[in-house]
Amino acid sequence: MIFSEIILSKLLSRGMREGFSPSFFHFIGAKIDAPLNVMVDTLSATFRRDPFYHKNNTANRYLMRSALHVITEFVENPSCIYRQNRTALASKCLDLIAAFLINLSQAEFIVSDQKKLAETLKSLQNVLENM
Repeated sequence: MIFSEIILSKLLSRGMREGFSPSFFHFIGAKIDAPLNVMVDTLSATFRRDPFYHKNNTANRYLMRSALHVITEFVENPSCIYRQNRTALASKCLDLIAAFLINLSQAEFIVSDQKKLAETLKSLQNVLENM
């Protein structure tokens, strides 16, 4: 894990713990000039490896909503990424979205908030597939 990923990981945990908006991760990441691909890598690694985010539904959804802000930034401003890097980042985002959708589909019960989250993720997935 590189230094910026460690910082971003701590930001994500702090935001969750302190009850900050899920946009906190992207906002601070942008302020410290963290590249979008590093933000996506951090979110992906945390989601896949940290058992806390698997066992705690609130933390799990917080991470997903934090990722939505980062992925939405990329989808809305793809020109800020070089063409070659854009394809790689889109692929990383698609992988992360697929993992989120699988996780949401395995929930014991689905509430309207989860349905809305899944719909938003699917919408972003469609946009990314057509980039």
